[in-house]
Amino acid sequence: MVEKISANLEVRNEASEAIESFIDNARNDIVNEQEIKGFVEGMIGKTSPDAISAIASLKKSDQTYAHCVDVSGIFSNVCCRLIHENNKQSAFKNDEEITFAAFLHDFGKAKVPKEILDSTERFELDGPEMKLIRQHPQNGLDYLSKMNQPDYIHNIVLNHHVKLDSKINTSYPENANYDDVIWETRLLSIVDVYQALIGKRSYKKPWTPAATMQFLDNLAGVEFDPDILEDFRQIMGLYPVGSLVELSDGSVAFVMHVPEGDLEKPPVVVVQDAEGTDIEKHTLLNLQDELEITIKKDLDAQDVFGEQALDKFTQIKLS
Repeated sequence: MVEKISANLEVRNEASEAIESFIDNARNDIVNEQEIKGFVEGMIGKTSPDAISAIASLKKSDQTYAHCVDVSGIFSNVCCRLIHENNKQSAFKNDEEITFAAFLHDFGKAKVPKEILDSTERFELDGPEMKLIRQHPQNGLDYLSKMNQPDYIHNIVLNHHVKLDSKINTSYPENANYDDVIWETRLLSIVDVYQALIGKRSYKKPWTPAATMQFLDNLAGVEFDPDILEDFRQIMGLYPVGSLVELSDGSVAFVMHVPEGDLEKPPVVVVQDAEGTDIEKHTLLNLQDELEITIKKDLDAQDVFGEQALDKFTQIKLS
């Protein structure tokens, strides 16, 4: 995982710049479907979805471009595993479609003025800026109607903000019927909120991955399909890969894998001792075997390591 993350950093930056370029072009009515598909197919060949998912936990993203990349990586990781490992039936014909749909889920924001899209302000929920932003699912569908894409990708772009209780003010487009929202879209809506909460925004402090998972769990049956949320939880874990935690002995560790069985006890690598001293020789601790050591609480890696959080993870060398 450490090696995968190091290798995927440059690709993530490249993909973020690409989606910004595609959105800027669409703002000028230039939509080259083959160019976008070609880029996504090339990105699949160079990226590891689970690595992108971990990077999202450690290197905070902006609110639009890297967000699309991170959502694409997390969604691809979870969706592909549900299909290939859990044999869940899907409308998607291949993995490329999965990544393509997630990569373009916010493409309709091309019709939002760039000064609003790139703004560092928090907009009022009923303000004119948010009214424009809330139109992006329908705008995205308008763009996709110019491409040769199947209905299930249309469903993802149009309905990824529709909530189980469609009457709440965070659910749009208005008058949408949750029964029409396919399970792939229901999953992407969870991923979308997860990434938005852990992602960096100028107007808010990012949430830790573990705190975000707990928050999402509280929305089961209200905003999100409980069964799809449980699928997401089982694959991401209670402490997603890259989470920083304090152990019961006072040491600080990174979560390295999602455990099979007890999600409260993932494999970790200790990077600081109880006195706050960095550890140079790293060992993998499986908390399911370490009966006297438990996770005391999750930590914000940015608070502990600042901008070096990702570097701390990629410098792990198991002895």
